[in-house]
Amino acid sequence: MVDCIDCHMPRITKSAWGDADAYTGDIRTHLWAIDPYATSQFSEDGTTAISQVSLDFACKSCHRTGGSASVKTDEQLKDTAIGYHSTP
Repeated sequence: MVDCIDCHMPRITKSAWGDADAYTGDIRTHLWAIDPYATSQFSEDGTTAISQVSLDFACKSCHRTGGSASVKTDEQLKDTAIGYHSTP
């Protein structure tokens, strides 16, 4: 079962440890909005972050090789995420 905070408050923040390959830090973010068009949370050099949760942290902590859900491409995640809460 997935709770709202699993996607909307993923563990992005890192104070002591994290696993970049699993898209996790050790503290949940208080960013709530997900940008379904953003596939990377951080700039290429890692110095800045976007202001909304990106699909890598909202989705790929589960939808990746070794994750708890089926592996999905960025395009598949985007197609699912766009309008997700507005579909019946």
